[in-house]
Amino acid sequence: MRLPARTPVAGGLVVAGVSVALAALATPAHVDALSRVCARGLCDTLEQPSRELLDQVATVGLTAGGWAILVVVAQWARLLAFCALGIVMMLRRPSALATVTGIGLMIVALTDFLPAFDAHGPAKALLVVVAGLNQLSLFLILALFPDGHWHPAFLRRWWILPAVSVSAASVLHEAGSAVPVLDALQTPAILLLVLAQVHRYVRRSDWVARQQAKWVLVGFLALVSLMVVSAVLDVAGLLARFQLVVVAGAHVSFLLIGVGFTFAVLRYRLFDVGVVLWRTFLYGAGTVGVLAAYFALVAFAGMSLPLQTASAVGIAVIAVAVLGGAWLAGRVEERLRRRLYGDANVAAALASSIAAPDGGGGLARVIARSLAIPFVEVRGADGEVVSTAGDEKAGGLVRQDVVDGPTVVGTLLLAPAYGSELDARDLRALDEVMPFVVLVLRAQRETEQLRQARIAAATSREDERRRLRRDLHDGVGPLLASQLVTLDTIRVARERGLPAPQLHASLEEQIRAAIGEIRTLTHDLRPPALDAGGLASALRSESDRAAVAGLVVESRVQLGDGPLPAAVEVNLLRIVREAVTNVVRHANARQVEIQVGVGDGTIELSVTDDGGGRGDAVPGVGTSSMCERAEELGGTLAITPGPGGHGTRVHGRIPL
Repeated sequence: MRLPARTPVAGGLVVAGVSVALAALATPAHVDALSRVCARGLCDTLEQPSRELLDQVATVGLTAGGWAILVVVAQWARLLAFCALGIVMMLRRPSALATVTGIGLMIVALTDFLPAFDAHGPAKALLVVVAGLNQLSLFLILALFPDGHWHPAFLRRWWILPAVSVSAASVLHEAGSAVPVLDALQTPAILLLVLAQVHRYVRRSDWVARQQAKWVLVGFLALVSLMVVSAVLDVAGLLARFQLVVVAGAHVSFLLIGVGFTFAVLRYRLFDVGVVLWRTFLYGAGTVGVLAAYFALVAFAGMSLPLQTASAVGIAVIAVAVLGGAWLAGRVEERLRRRLYGDANVAAALASSIAAPDGGGGLARVIARSLAIPFVEVRGADGEVVSTAGDEKAGGLVRQDVVDGPTVVGTLLLAPAYGSELDARDLRALDEVMPFVVLVLRAQRETEQLRQARIAAATSREDERRRLRRDLHDGVGPLLASQLVTLDTIRVARERGLPAPQLHASLEEQIRAAIGEIRTLTHDLRPPALDAGGLASALRSESDRAAVAGLVVESRVQLGDGPLPAAVEVNLLRIVREAVTNVVRHANARQVEIQVGVGDGTIELSVTDDGGGRGDAVPGVGTSSMCERAEELGGTLAITPGPGGHGTRVHGRIPL
């Protein structure tokens, strides 16, 4: 529910001005009240100094008056900060939620100064009004937070009745005329609104609304943790000793609540704060556990020493307790560190995941656990997801390219633990992670290439088998069948005493045709030129063929001394033969350059002409055949314009 921009801001300025004025009026009396030292133990107001507190601050030269001024300055800083935050909320998002939240923060900061007013004088009405506004703003915040919509929905029409009832209970209680019925309804009403907030978070909220709630929970969780620690210290009789820490923690907690409400209402940088909540909880629980263990150890030692004075058994028991506690604390610290910041040995964890049976499928899970971030997704160069781990709803994903030399082989999508960018620790950890991610993605890519090569090899083999079957069936088969018919005819003619010289001539012609067909098939399987003089001689024959066609040929063939694999020789010769054939038939060229060389574990070939180029011609069967032959050997073949954009250049690279 949005309001006219000027209305909330005007109301906020009025409340802020009144709050500052009232705080200024109350400051002298407030400083005087905080300067009084508690006669024994702690006073009702936690900021009022005890004798133990004065002994602590005296080390830095502070007296009771100096302590009071320091506390009031901190309260003034919080009041001014909450007023500024409230005005910013109303100015940037003029709505009912921003208005009640901003006014609520101002009133909370003002309540620190109110005890200085005389509750029996003219200020009585002021205290009553502030108490009512405080309770009303709390009710409305719980009903509207975080998106400004009423929850439960029936409050949209009937909110005035429960709001007035709850506020009236606080007003009457402050005025000294409490109504038991209203007092009895006040706590259940607030509790029901809290439960409504829980229901909204679980059932109704989207990712943004949940992040808004988490921002506020950070401050409240810090405040609750401080209250629990204070209760433990109070039971142990040590609260006065730690009064300074508790007071400072209370100021920080309230400041966190105010900042959390501001960020939530403004929806500013709503990155996932779940990790902050989790770490705050762990730190608070760890602090309480350490304090409890300390008190238990002190109590145990206090009971043991009087009973076992100068006893070796008593000393041994205490020593075992201390050493056992130290060992347990070390284990707990290690567990907490891993939960908070991830595994230390990222490399070992990644190596283990790569060696796992799933072949790196758990890579994202290891990275997320090692870096302690909520979401990681690993993608290949084609965008296909290789591995994923965590909550896909995590917002503010950061894209990190995985680079292998000059080639981008994949992408990492990461949800930072804090903010919208990776912090320095995450970047350092990624530097350690990246080589393993490159290794996994390279293995994935090479595995896919090997699979495709196997498929291509199997397809090519089957195509060759089908061709041989067709050629044998359509060529050699009919020739042999016709020879058989001719032989039968000769036999019949001989039985009848008839001459058959023409039949013998026909049979001879058929046998010669069959021999020629078989030679053609064997030539297609492996060119005879390779067996006669090797690849170099076969390539020179192709150069001579181009020269006979009237082209000026420049040929450079350097194959080295070692033998080449048979498949490489066959495919290389056929690629060059097809390229030269295209030049002779289609290029309208005057000269052609043929280069074949071996070096650095690869063999490179190029056939370059000065003809008219390919233009917009559609690649034919021959062009596709050249590319397939190169890819079959794991190589590449590119057909591009020649030097200066003239002619055509066929360039291939085949690994040996």
